[in-house]
Amino acid sequence: MMLELVLEVDEDPDARVADSQKLTVILNDLWNLQNEAIRFDPDKTMMLTMRPFLIQQLRFQSAQVTHLYFLARMQLLLLEYNKSPKPIRAFERATGIPFEDFVTLSLFFAFAFSDMLAIKQTKITYEYILSKLYPSYSLETLVKFLTLVGNELDTLGKNIKLKRVDSGPPRSDDYFTESLFFGTPLLLLPSGVSTTHSYIACIGLSEFILRTLKDCDDDGNSFRKPFSHAFERYISDLFITSGLAVVQEDSLKKQYNDEIKNSKVVDYFYSSDGKNLFVDAKSVEPKQTVLSTQNPRVIKERLRDHLIGALTQARECANALNQSKYDHLVSTENRYILVISHQDFFVGSGQRLRDLLGKDYGSSIDDAVGNEFKLENVFYIAIAEFEGVIQLLQEGQVTIFEFLDYCKNRNTKEPLFNMRQYVSEFGQELQLDNPSPIGSDRVKKSFDSTFRELEAAWEHNSAYWRELGAVDSVVAVNEFTYVYNSFRKALSESEQ
Repeated sequence: MMLELVLEVDEDPDARVADSQKLTVILNDLWNLQNEAIRFDPDKTMMLTMRPFLIQQLRFQSAQVTHLYFLARMQLLLLEYNKSPKPIRAFERATGIPFEDFVTLSLFFAFAFSDMLAIKQTKITYEYILSKLYPSYSLETLVKFLTLVGNELDTLGKNIKLKRVDSGPPRSDDYFTESLFFGTPLLLLPSGVSTTHSYIACIGLSEFILRTLKDCDDDGNSFRKPFSHAFERYISDLFITSGLAVVQEDSLKKQYNDEIKNSKVVDYFYSSDGKNLFVDAKSVEPKQTVLSTQNPRVIKERLRDHLIGALTQARECANALNQSKYDHLVSTENRYILVISHQDFFVGSGQRLRDLLGKDYGSSIDDAVGNEFKLENVFYIAIAEFEGVIQLLQEGQVTIFEFLDYCKNRNTKEPLFNMRQYVSEFGQELQLDNPSPIGSDRVKKSFDSTFRELEAAWEHNSAYWRELGAVDSVVAVNEFTYVYNSFRKALSESEQ
Protein backbone atom coordinates (compact mmCIF):
# COMPACT_ATOMS: atom_id res chain seq x y z
CA MET A 1 0.00 0.00 0.00
CA MET A 2 2.87 2.35 0.80
CA LEU A 3 4.45 1.74 -2.59
CA GLU A 4 1.13 2.33 -4.36
CA LEU A 5 0.76 5.67 -2.58
CA VAL A 6 4.33 6.70 -3.40
CA LEU A 7 3.81 5.87 -7.08
CA GLU A 8 0.45 7.65 -7.18
CA VAL A 9 1.70 11.09 -6.14
CA ASP A 10 4.29 13.35 -7.73
CA GLU A 11 7.37 13.83 -5.59
CA ASP A 12 7.77 17.13 -3.79
CA PRO A 13 11.03 18.74 -5.04
CA ASP A 14 11.89 19.69 -1.46
CA ALA A 15 11.19 16.23 -0.04
CA ARG A 16 13.81 14.72 2.23
CA VAL A 17 15.02 11.15 1.88
CA ALA A 18 13.40 9.01 4.58
CA ASP A 19 15.75 6.88 6.68
CA SER A 20 14.59 3.55 8.12
CA GLN A 21 13.34 5.20 11.32
CA LYS A 22 11.20 7.74 9.46
CA LEU A 23 9.91 5.03 7.15
CA THR A 24 8.81 2.96 10.13
CA VAL A 25 6.88 5.93 11.50
CA ILE A 26 5.10 6.42 8.17
CA LEU A 27 4.28 2.71 7.88
CA ASN A 28 2.83 2.72 11.40
CA ASP A 29 0.71 5.74 10.51
CA LEU A 30 -0.53 3.88 7.46
CA TRP A 31 -1.32 0.80 9.56
CA ASN A 32 -3.25 2.94 12.05
CA LEU A 33 -5.46 4.24 9.24
CA GLN A 34 -7.36 0.96 9.45
CA ASN A 35 -9.10 2.33 12.56
CA GLU A 36 -10.58 5.04 10.34
CA ALA A 37 -11.32 2.62 7.51
CA ILE A 38 -13.13 0.06 9.66
CA ARG A 39 -15.78 2.64 10.66
CA PHE A 40 -17.61 1.06 13.59
CA ASP A 41 -21.33 1.69 13.29
CA PRO A 42 -23.89 0.69 15.96
CA ASP A 43 -26.37 -0.18 13.20
CA LYS A 44 -24.01 -2.80 11.75
CA THR A 45 -22.99 -6.15 13.19
CA MET A 46 -19.44 -6.54 14.43
CA MET A 47 -18.75 -9.20 11.79
CA LEU A 48 -19.90 -6.95 8.94
CA THR A 49 -17.63 -4.23 10.28
CA MET A 50 -14.56 -6.44 10.78
CA ARG A 51 -15.03 -8.70 7.75
CA PRO A 52 -12.93 -6.66 5.23
CA PHE A 53 -10.04 -6.47 7.70
CA LEU A 54 -10.15 -10.21 8.46
CA ILE A 55 -10.33 -11.15 4.77
CA GLN A 56 -7.28 -9.01 4.02
CA GLN A 57 -5.34 -10.64 6.86
CA LEU A 58 -6.33 -14.20 5.95
CA ARG A 59 -5.09 -13.74 2.41
CA PHE A 60 -1.57 -13.22 3.73
CA GLN A 61 -1.74 -15.94 6.38
CA SER A 62 -2.78 -18.96 4.32
CA ALA A 63 -0.13 -21.49 3.34
CA GLN A 64 1.67 -20.72 0.07
CA VAL A 65 0.83 -24.21 -1.17
CA THR A 66 -2.82 -23.09 -1.31
CA HIS A 67 -1.93 -20.60 -4.04
CA LEU A 68 0.32 -23.05 -5.88
CA TYR A 69 -2.51 -25.59 -5.90
CA PHE A 70 -4.85 -22.90 -7.24
CA LEU A 71 -2.57 -22.72 -10.29
CA ALA A 72 -2.48 -26.53 -10.55
CA ARG A 73 -6.28 -26.70 -10.27
CA MET A 74 -6.75 -24.13 -13.04
CA GLN A 75 -4.50 -26.20 -15.29
CA LEU A 76 -6.38 -29.38 -14.36
CA LEU A 77 -9.80 -27.85 -15.03
CA LEU A 78 -8.83 -26.25 -18.33
CA LEU A 79 -6.84 -29.16 -19.76
CA GLU A 80 -8.57 -32.28 -18.40
CA TYR A 81 -12.15 -31.40 -17.45
CA ASN A 82 -12.81 -28.71 -20.02
CA LYS A 83 -14.24 -30.02 -23.32
CA SER A 84 -13.97 -26.77 -25.30
CA PRO A 85 -10.81 -25.43 -26.99
CA LYS A 86 -12.00 -21.83 -26.52
CA PRO A 87 -10.43 -20.99 -23.11
CA ILE A 88 -6.94 -22.17 -24.07
CA ARG A 89 -7.14 -20.47 -27.46
CA ALA A 90 -8.34 -17.23 -25.86
CA PHE A 91 -5.50 -17.29 -23.33
CA GLU A 92 -2.82 -18.00 -25.92
CA ARG A 93 -4.16 -15.26 -28.20
CA ALA A 94 -4.10 -12.80 -25.32
CA THR A 95 -0.58 -13.68 -24.13
CA GLY A 96 1.25 -15.12 -27.15
CA ILE A 97 2.60 -17.90 -24.91
CA PRO A 98 1.65 -21.61 -24.99
CA PHE A 99 -0.63 -22.31 -22.04
CA GLU A 100 1.46 -25.07 -20.47
CA ASP A 101 4.65 -23.02 -20.82
CA PHE A 102 2.95 -20.17 -18.99
CA VAL A 103 1.96 -22.49 -16.13
CA THR A 104 5.50 -23.85 -15.79
CA LEU A 105 7.09 -20.39 -15.86
CA SER A 106 4.58 -19.17 -13.26
CA LEU A 107 5.55 -22.04 -11.00
CA PHE A 108 9.26 -21.21 -11.44
CA PHE A 109 8.87 -17.61 -10.32
CA ALA A 110 6.42 -18.46 -7.53
CA PHE A 111 8.94 -20.90 -6.10
CA ALA A 112 11.83 -18.49 -6.63
CA PHE A 113 10.13 -15.74 -4.65
CA SER A 114 9.15 -18.12 -1.87
CA ASP A 115 12.85 -18.97 -1.49
CA MET A 116 13.78 -15.28 -1.60
CA LEU A 117 11.87 -14.67 1.62
CA ALA A 118 13.80 -17.43 3.38
CA ILE A 119 17.26 -16.32 2.23
CA LYS A 120 16.45 -12.59 2.53
CA GLN A 121 17.30 -11.68 -1.06
CA THR A 122 15.61 -8.70 -2.69
CA LYS A 123 15.57 -9.81 -6.31
CA ILE A 124 16.21 -12.59 -8.82
CA THR A 125 18.92 -11.55 -11.23
CA TYR A 126 18.42 -11.81 -14.97
CA GLU A 127 21.60 -13.92 -15.14
CA TYR A 128 20.02 -16.46 -12.79
CA ILE A 129 16.78 -16.52 -14.79
CA LEU A 130 18.62 -17.19 -18.05
CA SER A 131 20.88 -19.85 -16.53
CA LYS A 132 17.81 -21.80 -15.33
CA LEU A 133 15.32 -21.21 -18.16
CA TYR A 134 17.29 -20.72 -21.40
CA PRO A 135 17.47 -22.37 -23.95
CA SER A 136 14.43 -24.51 -22.96
CA TYR A 137 12.37 -21.33 -23.24
CA SER A 138 13.14 -18.84 -25.99
CA LEU A 139 14.11 -15.27 -25.22
CA GLU A 140 10.88 -14.16 -26.90
CA THR A 141 8.81 -16.32 -24.54
CA LEU A 142 10.71 -15.14 -21.45
CA VAL A 143 10.36 -11.48 -22.43
CA LYS A 144 6.65 -11.88 -23.15
CA PHE A 145 6.10 -13.61 -19.84
CA LEU A 146 7.93 -11.03 -17.75
CA THR A 147 6.27 -8.05 -19.41
CA LEU A 148 2.86 -9.66 -18.90
CA VAL A 149 3.27 -10.39 -15.18
CA GLY A 150 5.61 -7.49 -14.36
CA ASN A 151 6.23 -3.81 -14.88
CA GLU A 152 8.84 -1.14 -14.32
CA LEU A 153 8.16 1.26 -11.46
CA ASP A 154 7.59 4.17 -13.86
CA THR A 155 4.94 2.23 -15.79
CA LEU A 156 3.32 1.09 -12.57
CA GLY A 157 3.14 4.70 -11.41
CA LYS A 158 1.38 5.75 -14.60
CA ASN A 159 -1.09 2.85 -14.29
CA ILE A 160 -1.83 3.66 -10.65
CA LYS A 161 -2.49 7.32 -11.49
CA LEU A 162 -4.84 6.32 -14.31
CA LYS A 163 -6.61 3.94 -11.92
CA ARG A 164 -7.14 6.81 -9.48
CA VAL A 165 -8.62 8.97 -12.24
CA ASP A 166 -11.07 6.17 -13.10
CA SER A 167 -12.04 5.34 -9.51
CA GLY A 168 -12.29 8.90 -8.19
CA PRO A 169 -11.25 10.22 -4.78
CA PRO A 170 -10.07 7.69 -2.16
CA ARG A 171 -12.78 5.97 -0.11
CA SER A 172 -12.59 4.06 3.15
CA ASP A 173 -13.21 0.79 1.31
CA ASP A 174 -10.01 1.35 -0.69
CA TYR A 175 -7.99 0.50 2.41
CA PHE A 176 -9.21 -3.11 2.19
CA THR A 177 -9.25 -3.49 -1.59
CA GLU A 178 -6.67 -5.92 -2.92
CA SER A 179 -3.36 -4.48 -4.03
CA LEU A 180 -3.03 -3.37 -7.65
CA PHE A 181 0.20 -5.38 -7.69
CA PHE A 182 -1.80 -8.63 -7.84
CA GLY A 183 -2.47 -7.83 -11.51
CA THR A 184 1.25 -7.43 -12.31
CA PRO A 185 2.98 -8.97 -9.28
CA LEU A 186 6.60 -8.68 -10.43
CA LEU A 187 8.77 -5.56 -10.43
CA LEU A 188 11.16 -5.32 -13.37
CA LEU A 189 14.30 -3.61 -12.10
CA PRO A 190 17.48 -2.77 -14.08
CA SER A 191 19.38 -5.71 -12.59
CA GLY A 192 16.68 -8.26 -11.98
CA VAL A 193 13.11 -9.08 -10.97
CA SER A 194 11.64 -8.31 -7.55
CA THR A 195 8.22 -8.12 -5.88
CA THR A 196 6.54 -6.11 -3.14
CA HIS A 197 5.86 -9.30 -1.16
CA SER A 198 6.32 -13.04 -1.70
CA TYR A 199 2.56 -13.53 -1.27
CA ILE A 200 1.86 -10.86 -3.89
CA ALA A 201 4.11 -12.77 -6.29
CA CYS A 202 2.63 -16.19 -5.51
CA ILE A 203 -1.03 -15.14 -5.56
CA GLY A 204 -0.63 -12.85 -8.58
CA LEU A 205 1.16 -15.52 -10.62
CA SER A 206 -1.24 -18.30 -9.66
CA GLU A 207 -4.31 -16.20 -10.52
CA PHE A 208 -2.97 -14.55 -13.67
CA ILE A 209 -4.57 -17.13 -15.98
CA LEU A 210 -7.97 -16.65 -14.36
CA ARG A 211 -7.76 -12.86 -14.49
CA THR A 212 -6.65 -12.89 -18.13
CA LEU A 213 -9.45 -15.19 -19.22
CA LYS A 214 -12.05 -13.10 -17.39
CA ASP A 215 -10.74 -9.92 -19.03
CA CYS A 216 -11.10 -11.33 -22.56
CA ASP A 217 -14.42 -13.12 -21.94
CA ASP A 218 -16.89 -10.53 -23.21
CA ASP A 219 -19.81 -12.86 -23.92
CA GLY A 220 -19.01 -15.72 -21.55
CA ASN A 221 -18.54 -18.18 -24.40
CA SER A 222 -14.74 -18.19 -24.50
CA PHE A 223 -14.27 -18.84 -20.78
CA ARG A 224 -17.10 -18.69 -18.27
CA LYS A 225 -19.50 -21.16 -19.90
CA PRO A 226 -16.95 -23.90 -20.71
CA PHE A 227 -15.24 -23.34 -17.35
CA SER A 228 -18.56 -23.74 -15.55
CA HIS A 229 -19.09 -27.13 -17.19
CA ALA A 230 -15.53 -28.18 -16.36
CA PHE A 231 -16.04 -27.10 -12.74
CA GLU A 232 -19.18 -29.22 -12.44
CA ARG A 233 -17.44 -32.24 -13.97
CA TYR A 234 -14.61 -31.89 -11.49
CA ILE A 235 -16.99 -31.76 -8.52
CA SER A 236 -18.77 -34.83 -9.88
CA ASP A 237 -15.42 -36.59 -9.99
CA LEU A 238 -14.71 -35.62 -6.37
CA PHE A 239 -18.03 -37.12 -5.33
CA ILE A 240 -17.36 -40.31 -7.27
CA THR A 241 -13.83 -40.81 -5.92
CA SER A 242 -15.09 -40.26 -2.37
CA GLY A 243 -17.80 -42.89 -2.77
CA LEU A 244 -20.72 -40.44 -2.44
CA ALA A 245 -23.37 -41.69 -4.86
CA VAL A 246 -24.94 -38.35 -5.76
CA VAL A 247 -27.91 -37.98 -8.08
CA GLN A 248 -26.92 -35.50 -10.77
CA GLU A 249 -29.05 -32.73 -12.22
CA ASP A 250 -30.44 -34.55 -15.27
CA SER A 251 -31.40 -37.67 -13.32
CA LEU A 252 -32.90 -35.64 -10.49
CA LYS A 253 -35.09 -33.63 -12.83
CA LYS A 254 -36.55 -36.83 -14.24
CA GLN A 255 -38.21 -37.30 -10.84
CA TYR A 256 -40.32 -34.14 -11.34
CA ASN A 257 -43.99 -34.44 -12.26
CA ASP A 258 -44.81 -33.29 -15.78
CA GLU A 259 -46.66 -30.18 -14.62
CA ILE A 260 -43.56 -28.90 -12.75
CA LYS A 261 -40.86 -30.28 -15.03
CA ASN A 262 -39.55 -26.74 -15.70
CA SER A 263 -38.85 -26.03 -12.04
CA LYS A 264 -35.27 -25.28 -11.03
CA VAL A 265 -32.98 -28.09 -9.99
CA VAL A 266 -29.69 -28.30 -8.08
CA ASP A 267 -26.54 -29.80 -9.60
CA TYR A 268 -26.30 -32.75 -7.17
CA PHE A 269 -28.51 -34.47 -4.62
CA TYR A 270 -27.32 -36.91 -1.98
CA SER A 271 -29.35 -38.89 0.52
CA SER A 272 -28.04 -41.03 3.37
CA ASP A 273 -28.66 -41.71 7.06
CA GLY A 274 -32.08 -40.09 6.90
CA LYS A 275 -30.67 -36.79 5.61
CA ASN A 276 -30.59 -34.90 2.31
CA LEU A 277 -27.87 -32.77 0.79
CA PHE A 278 -28.68 -30.31 -2.00
CA VAL A 279 -25.47 -29.20 -3.72
CA ASP A 280 -25.10 -26.38 -6.20
CA ALA A 281 -21.83 -25.60 -8.00
CA LYS A 282 -21.05 -21.95 -8.71
CA SER A 283 -17.86 -21.54 -10.75
CA VAL A 284 -17.59 -17.91 -9.71
CA GLU A 285 -15.26 -15.65 -7.78
CA PRO A 286 -16.18 -12.69 -5.55
CA LYS A 287 -15.71 -9.21 -6.92
CA GLN A 288 -13.47 -6.99 -4.83
CA THR A 289 -16.42 -4.86 -3.74
CA VAL A 290 -17.97 -7.89 -2.01
CA LEU A 291 -14.78 -8.48 0.00
CA SER A 292 -13.97 -4.87 0.91
CA THR A 293 -17.38 -3.29 1.51
CA GLN A 294 -19.22 -2.80 4.80
CA ASN A 295 -22.43 -1.96 2.97
CA PRO A 296 -25.02 -4.77 3.28
CA ARG A 297 -26.94 -3.55 0.23
CA VAL A 298 -23.83 -3.91 -1.95
CA ILE A 299 -23.27 -7.45 -0.64
CA LYS A 300 -26.89 -8.39 -1.36
CA GLU A 301 -26.78 -7.02 -4.91
CA ARG A 302 -23.46 -8.69 -5.72
CA LEU A 303 -24.51 -12.09 -4.31
CA ARG A 304 -28.09 -12.12 -5.61
CA ASP A 305 -27.45 -14.11 -8.78
CA HIS A 306 -24.97 -16.59 -7.27
CA LEU A 307 -24.95 -17.26 -3.55
CA ILE A 308 -28.51 -16.16 -2.82
CA GLY A 309 -29.74 -17.51 -6.15
CA ALA A 310 -28.38 -20.95 -5.24
CA LEU A 311 -30.68 -21.04 -2.20
CA THR A 312 -33.68 -20.18 -4.36
CA GLN A 313 -32.65 -22.97 -6.70
CA ALA A 314 -32.47 -25.47 -3.84
CA ARG A 315 -35.84 -24.33 -2.45
CA GLU A 316 -37.61 -24.81 -5.79
CA CYS A 317 -35.91 -28.17 -6.24
CA ALA A 318 -37.02 -29.39 -2.81
CA ASN A 319 -40.54 -28.13 -3.45
CA ALA A 320 -40.67 -29.92 -6.82
CA LEU A 321 -39.43 -33.17 -5.28
CA ASN A 322 -42.00 -32.83 -2.51
CA GLN A 323 -44.83 -32.32 -4.99
CA SER A 324 -43.54 -35.28 -6.99
CA LYS A 325 -43.52 -37.41 -3.81
CA TYR A 326 -39.86 -38.29 -4.26
CA ASP A 327 -39.06 -41.30 -2.07
CA HIS A 328 -35.74 -40.01 -0.72
CA LEU A 329 -36.91 -36.57 0.39
CA VAL A 330 -36.74 -36.21 4.20
CA SER A 331 -38.15 -33.69 6.66
CA THR A 332 -37.07 -30.04 6.51
CA GLU A 333 -34.94 -30.31 9.66
CA ASN A 334 -32.74 -32.94 8.00
CA ARG A 335 -32.14 -31.17 4.70
CA TYR A 336 -28.83 -29.42 4.02
CA ILE A 337 -27.71 -27.00 1.29
CA LEU A 338 -24.05 -26.81 0.26
CA VAL A 339 -23.00 -24.17 -2.28
CA ILE A 340 -19.52 -24.78 -3.75
CA SER A 341 -17.87 -21.75 -5.33
CA HIS A 342 -14.60 -21.45 -7.24
CA GLN A 343 -13.09 -18.96 -4.79
CA ASP A 344 -14.02 -18.09 -1.23
CA PHE A 345 -16.68 -15.44 -0.63
CA PHE A 346 -15.96 -15.58 3.13
CA VAL A 347 -19.62 -16.10 3.97
CA GLY A 348 -19.49 -19.58 5.53
CA SER A 349 -23.13 -20.23 6.32
CA GLY A 350 -26.65 -19.09 5.54
CA GLN A 351 -26.97 -17.72 9.05
CA ARG A 352 -23.75 -15.74 8.68
CA LEU A 353 -24.90 -14.29 5.35
CA ARG A 354 -28.21 -13.27 6.88
CA ASP A 355 -26.40 -11.57 9.76
CA LEU A 356 -24.16 -9.69 7.30
CA LEU A 357 -27.19 -8.40 5.41
CA GLY A 358 -28.83 -7.23 8.63
CA LYS A 359 -32.39 -6.19 9.32
CA ASP A 360 -32.79 -4.29 6.05
CA TYR A 361 -31.74 -7.04 3.63
CA GLY A 362 -31.59 -10.26 5.67
CA SER A 363 -35.14 -11.16 4.71
CA SER A 364 -33.87 -11.95 1.19
CA ILE A 365 -32.17 -15.02 2.67
CA ASP A 366 -35.36 -16.08 4.45
CA ASP A 367 -37.29 -15.70 1.21
CA ALA A 368 -34.70 -17.71 -0.70
CA VAL A 369 -34.92 -20.80 1.53
CA GLY A 370 -38.64 -20.42 2.28
CA ASN A 371 -40.13 -23.24 4.31
CA GLU A 372 -38.05 -25.94 2.63
CA PHE A 373 -34.83 -25.53 4.68
CA LYS A 374 -33.63 -24.39 8.06
CA LEU A 375 -31.14 -21.56 7.75
CA GLU A 376 -28.68 -23.25 10.12
CA ASN A 377 -28.43 -26.09 7.58
CA VAL A 378 -27.10 -23.85 4.78
CA PHE A 379 -23.35 -23.68 4.09
CA TYR A 380 -21.03 -22.05 1.56
CA ILE A 381 -17.62 -23.49 0.73
CA ALA A 382 -14.90 -22.81 -1.85
CA ILE A 383 -13.57 -25.68 -3.96
CA ALA A 384 -10.19 -25.69 -2.16
CA GLU A 385 -11.89 -26.27 1.19
CA PHE A 386 -14.32 -28.79 -0.33
CA GLU A 387 -11.31 -30.81 -1.50
CA GLY A 388 -10.14 -30.77 2.11
CA VAL A 389 -13.53 -32.01 3.31
CA ILE A 390 -13.43 -34.91 0.82
CA GLN A 391 -9.97 -35.86 2.11
CA LEU A 392 -11.25 -35.79 5.72
CA LEU A 393 -14.17 -38.05 4.86
CA GLN A 394 -11.87 -40.61 3.31
CA GLU A 395 -9.13 -40.52 5.94
CA GLY A 396 -11.44 -40.22 8.96
CA GLN A 397 -14.03 -42.73 7.70
CA VAL A 398 -16.89 -40.32 8.42
CA THR A 399 -19.84 -39.06 6.41
CA ILE A 400 -20.38 -35.63 4.94
CA PHE A 401 -23.38 -35.22 7.23
CA GLU A 402 -21.16 -35.73 10.27
CA PHE A 403 -19.03 -32.83 9.03
CA LEU A 404 -22.07 -30.61 8.35
CA ASP A 405 -23.59 -31.49 11.74
CA TYR A 406 -20.28 -30.50 13.31
CA CYS A 407 -20.36 -27.14 11.51
CA LYS A 408 -23.95 -26.53 12.62
CA ASN A 409 -23.24 -27.38 16.25
CA ARG A 410 -20.07 -25.29 16.21
CA ASN A 411 -22.07 -22.29 15.01
CA THR A 412 -24.38 -22.51 18.02
CA LYS A 413 -21.36 -21.97 20.29
CA GLU A 414 -19.12 -19.54 18.45
CA PRO A 415 -19.10 -19.29 14.64
CA LEU A 416 -15.72 -19.45 12.93
CA PHE A 417 -14.81 -17.00 10.19
CA ASN A 418 -14.12 -19.27 7.20
CA MET A 419 -14.64 -22.88 6.21
CA ARG A 420 -10.94 -23.77 6.38
CA GLN A 421 -11.20 -23.28 10.16
CA TYR A 422 -14.11 -25.73 10.37
CA VAL A 423 -12.18 -28.26 8.28
CA SER A 424 -9.13 -27.91 10.53
CA GLU A 425 -11.06 -28.22 13.80
CA PHE A 426 -13.04 -31.23 12.56
CA GLY A 427 -9.80 -32.90 11.42
CA GLN A 428 -8.31 -32.32 14.86
CA GLU A 429 -11.34 -33.91 16.51
CA LEU A 430 -10.83 -36.94 14.27
CA GLN A 431 -7.18 -36.96 15.45
CA LEU A 432 -5.86 -37.17 11.91
CA ASP A 433 -2.15 -36.75 11.14
CA ASN A 434 -3.07 -34.01 8.67
CA PRO A 435 -6.18 -32.34 10.11
CA SER A 436 -6.43 -29.68 7.38
CA PRO A 437 -5.61 -31.34 4.05
CA ILE A 438 -5.17 -29.14 0.98
CA GLY A 439 -5.73 -30.29 -2.60
CA SER A 440 -7.34 -33.36 -4.10
CA ASP A 441 -5.32 -36.26 -5.50
CA ARG A 442 -5.96 -34.94 -9.03
CA VAL A 443 -4.76 -31.43 -8.12
CA LYS A 444 -1.62 -32.84 -6.49
CA LYS A 445 -0.96 -34.96 -9.56
CA SER A 446 -1.35 -31.89 -11.81
CA PHE A 447 1.04 -29.93 -9.59
CA ASP A 448 3.61 -32.74 -9.50
CA SER A 449 3.48 -33.08 -13.29
CA THR A 450 4.23 -29.37 -13.82
CA PHE A 451 6.95 -29.44 -11.18
CA ARG A 452 8.64 -32.37 -12.94
CA GLU A 453 8.57 -30.41 -16.22
CA LEU A 454 10.14 -27.45 -14.44
CA GLU A 455 12.82 -29.66 -12.87
CA ALA A 456 13.61 -31.24 -16.24
CA ALA A 457 13.98 -27.82 -17.89
CA TRP A 458 16.05 -26.54 -14.98
CA GLU A 459 18.43 -29.53 -15.15
CA HIS A 460 18.68 -29.36 -18.94
CA ASN A 461 19.56 -25.67 -18.95
CA SER A 462 22.04 -25.94 -16.09
CA ALA A 463 23.71 -28.85 -17.88
CA TYR A 464 23.77 -26.91 -21.17
CA TRP A 465 25.80 -24.03 -19.70
CA ARG A 466 27.93 -26.31 -17.53
CA GLU A 467 28.90 -28.58 -20.42
CA LEU A 468 29.53 -25.62 -22.74
CA GLY A 469 31.86 -24.15 -20.14
CA ALA A 470 33.68 -27.46 -19.70
CA VAL A 471 34.40 -27.59 -23.45
CA ASP A 472 35.47 -23.96 -23.81
CA SER A 473 34.95 -21.46 -21.01
CA VAL A 474 35.56 -18.48 -23.30
CA VAL A 475 32.90 -19.63 -25.77
CA ALA A 476 30.51 -20.23 -22.88
CA VAL A 477 31.06 -16.75 -21.43
CA ASN A 478 30.72 -15.11 -24.84
CA GLU A 479 27.51 -16.98 -25.66
CA PHE A 480 25.98 -16.22 -22.26
CA THR A 481 26.92 -12.56 -22.63
CA TYR A 482 25.35 -12.46 -26.07
CA VAL A 483 22.16 -14.15 -24.78
CA TYR A 484 22.03 -11.80 -21.80
CA ASN A 485 22.47 -8.66 -23.89
CA SER A 486 19.86 -9.85 -26.40
CA PHE A 487 17.45 -10.59 -23.58
CA ARG A 488 17.94 -7.20 -21.90
CA LYS A 489 17.54 -5.37 -25.20
CA ALA A 490 14.33 -7.25 -26.04
CA LEU A 491 13.00 -6.69 -22.50
CA SER A 492 13.79 -2.96 -22.67
CA GLU A 493 12.10 -2.58 -26.06
CA SER A 494 9.06 -4.51 -24.84
CA GLU A 495 8.75 -2.30 -21.75
CA GLN A 496 8.75 0.81 -23.92
